[in-house]
Amino acid sequence: MKCMAARSEELSEDRGDVQFLVRSLGLTTAEEVFGVVGRFYPIDRLHARTRYFVGEVIAGLDDAPENRSGLKV
Repeated sequence: MKCMAARSEELSEDRGDVQFLVRSLGLTTAEEVFGVVGRFYPIDRLHARTRYFVGEVIAGLDDAPENRSGLKV
């Protein structure tokens, strides 16, 4: 759900929340993320901005902090 509703604005906490979830699930590629998302939402309904957002999240995992607190679900 975080991926589907993600906002890419600087002030949004969505990016950090998705990074936390991706790490917690041990996902390393956008395809793996879409596989999980696809279990709950029709994958053909993913917006291009969602695909781009997930790609950015995966690409930025090496630069992101390891731990997150205050995950909003």
